[in-house]
Amino acid sequence: YISAENQQQLLQHCRAYILGLIGGVIMPDKSGNRIHLMYLPLLADLERAGRYSWGSACLAHLYRELCRAIYPSSKKMGGCFLLLQSWAWYRMPSIQPRVQRDITFSLASRYGLIFIPL
Repeated sequence: YISAENQQQLLQHCRAYILGLIGGVIMPDKSGNRIHLMYLPLLADLERAGRYSWGSACLAHLYRELCRAIYPSSKKMGGCFLLLQSWAWYRMPSIQPRVQRDITFSLASRYGLIFIPL
């Protein structure tokens, strides 16, 4: 059982964490240390927020930032670089990092983890 006050506090912490994910990972700005508050009203109803198409929003934000970055006066770029980097590694294998794979741990080697026995 969670009291109404604790439940409200839990929801506030959840909103703050999700807002941090939105502003820091999914749709970061050029500064890398600020989160725009325009996303906060989207988290007023967490059940509804779970039905939003965050992937589409992330991709649209990245495309907008890529379009802004083509200008010579542009010095920084925002957007989800994890998505851009993953796409680049998938589509251009020549730029993928070379990772030593240990075949004895096939499940972990998929993620580039290396086991070095002591």
